Amino acid sequence: MSFLEVNGLNVDVDLGSFDRDNSDIQTFSRVEGLSLEGTLYAAKREWDFKAPWEPVEAVSLAITGWVKGRGHYYTFERVDGATTRFNKYSTDGGPGFDSQLTSHATSKFGSWCGFLLSGASSSVTVTFGSEGRYSVSAWRASQASTTYALHSFVYDGTTIKMFDGASLVASHCFAKLTAASGYLSVTLEARLDGGTSSTSRFDGLMVVPYAMSTPQLAARVARTRAEPPFPYVELDGDCLEDLTPVTVKGFVASEGMTQVTRNGTVNARMLKIQLIER
Repeated sequence: MSFLEVNGLNVDVDLGSFDRDNSDIQTFSRVEGLSLEGTLYAAKREWDFKAPWEPVEAVSLAITGWVKGRGHYYTFERVDGATTRFNKYSTDGGPGFDSQLTSHATSKFGSWCGFLLSGASSSVTVTFGSEGRYSVSAWRASQASTTYALHSFVYDGTTIKMFDGASLVASHCFAKLTAASGYLSVTLEARLDGGTSSTSRFDGLMVVPYAMSTPQLAARVARTRAEPPFPYVELDGDCLEDLTPVTVKGFVASEGMTQVTRNGTVNARMLKIQLIER
């Protein structure tokens, strides 16, 4: 277990800057008899620290987007378990897939997943993509298999790279991407990587406005439970007094360059990170 992990990704921490604060959410006031009365609703925590990263803008944007829960995340869970209310929308209330996508009970995480009949496709369009970096990462399984595999597209501003898990591959057939005029269209397709039509299931689809790193993809592969709904993320590690992870909202500010050594680089970009318990 690392000292601090966000959605399973080890985040380097400048321990000299690390601080944890407890905040009681409460209401107290004087009543008619002049005694102080009230209610303590919850005890919430906050973690503040600085994290050094390589002085490369793409790396800084990737860790910032990861910690802040930027982008759209599709769990394909039904809203309340009802068969007529399948959720095709992202967890932040963002854009949804078209009617070709239905639900299926054999998911990677949770109870339900997205389902396409052999040869079918379903699309969603988000308001980023052509002007910068982006990533599309989803768990996929054929109807004949209960084993899901993580497949991803990562665009670094120049080249689209494709991954099975965290390993580079030559091609993918699970989706088509079209980036133009400030938009990115993602079309899920019921095909195997060889191109053969095959009924397919999808779970945990992320469409994010940054180029996911190999460690970030590896963190997704290693997960045994779904990530929290965006824009929230999961905090875990030895920094917690809990035995289970905590759902938090992440905030990030850049402090510019500083003289610390990071992977052999003397100068690094320092990020100020704040995680607040949901």
